Amino acid sequence: MDNLPESMDPKGLYTLFSKFGVAKDVIIPFKRRKATRSRIGFVRYDCPVATKVANLKANEIWCGEP
Repeated sequence: MDNLPESMDPKGLYTLFSKFGVAKDVIIPFKRRKATRSRIGFVRYDCPVATKVANLKANEIWCGEP
């Protein structure tokens, strides 16, 4: 996930992506992208099927304020 709002924390990202399957790990690194200074997050699933579902259904998902 790219360009996370400041209000998003790992628990919120877990909640957002758990509807696509059981999330194993959720990580929001402290380091930001150099060019845009945006925040990124990573979600890892145990099941490859859940990963595919999340990739298909979470494309351009909104989190936080639109």
